[in-house]
Amino acid sequence: MDDRARIPEHIEAIAERSEHAARRLTTALLHRAWPGGSADRMEPAAAEWVRRWAPGRPMPQALACSCADGRCAVCN
Repeated sequence: MDDRARIPEHIEAIAERSEHAARRLTTALLHRAWPGGSADRMEPAAAEWVRRWAPGRPMPQALACSCADGRCAVCN
């Protein structure tokens, strides 16, 4: 069966899920995603990785001078 044909099955399963089953699923997902708890927190090792990985700011491109003696408003 192709994945698109299964979409109605998934929608029906979600609609029929009890409140208790939804809470159990949410708890399981939170535990899997955040084993240490769902509170937002900063991990020093992750912050260091992001600091090193983050792309640098783009450098502005200098305009080329087109005047004869190089003393135009662009050069100065």
